[in-house]
Amino acid sequence: MFTKALVDKHSKKVLKDLPGFKIMRLIDFLKLYKNEFEEDFKTKTSYKKTSYDILCLVDVRENERHTMSPVRRKKFRKFCRQRREKVKDRYHYCNVFNRIHGFLILDDKTGKNNIPREKKVISLSLICSSSYSNKKGIGSRLMNFMINICKEQAYSDIILEVAIDYIDDEESDEEEEEEEESEEEESDSDEAPELEEINELEEINEEIVIRITREFLRKTLRHTIDNGNTIANYAIDEGYIEEIIYSYMNDYYEEYIEVFTDVDLVEPGEYDYGGYFFQKGVRDSPLIKYYEKFGFVEDPEINYVWKVFTPVPYPTMILAL
Repeated sequence: MFTKALVDKHSKKVLKDLPGFKIMRLIDFLKLYKNEFEEDFKTKTSYKKTSYDILCLVDVRENERHTMSPVRRKKFRKFCRQRREKVKDRYHYCNVFNRIHGFLILDDKTGKNNIPREKKVISLSLICSSSYSNKKGIGSRLMNFMINICKEQAYSDIILEVAIDYIDDEESDEEEEEEEESEEEESDSDEAPELEEINELEEINEEIVIRITREFLRKTLRHTIDNGNTIANYAIDEGYIEEIIYSYMNDYYEEYIEVFTDVDLVEPGEYDYGGYFFQKGVRDSPLIKYYEKFGFVEDPEINYVWKVFTPVPYPTMILAL
């Protein structure tokens, strides 16, 4: 989707005040630090099938070894060996993925579903600043990078959906799971020939897909305090990120056909887009205002007209470039 030269160009623009850091494509990160991986993997010279591009904000300084603050570093020296190893895996650059302080996943939606043909649209699938980074402003830098590079590539719009709570009907969830299971069973035989075509690359990249999924998932970890108890929360589902990494690494694309139901926009049901639980989730979400700072506005038509996301009634937003 984006060339290495184009990424380098816009990386320099947004990271002027952060020397020693660079935004690069995930494939370029893997190539740069290939000698530090135990996993075998294979990358292509060009990716034509996958609709995803993954950009990473990386600390490329050779003289830096970790992301620990002075306070954490002082505590680290007093830890037992077992605990030191756990901390090193999260903060030290002996785990090369700790060099990634944030990442951005974009999905080209141009020409898909009901998007107007005159539009060139890209979706922000995920943006993350690592929970173990010692740098501030990672998310804002990645957002500005995304906007600038998409403008140069003549995208007309950037779209996204915001995950909120309180919108799922438990009964409908169970029905969807049953439908998904039956669809998987019915489609196994039909998909076999297509899967055989990528079987060799799939086997080569299996371990690295699992590793990247684990490392990226861990970076989304956030902690909240509830009644004095610390609760670990992940911003995404493991299966969601794994499917994206699989598609990206194996240059594979599979279109999912979702079943959408009509929504009464004047009087939506309590679980519908704009309904009671939707409004409650929007009020409790800090992400809406965050995206609004960059010019995004809510647009329900992306959900119920364009239908480029799932039928789950998450708030959909758009930024016209």
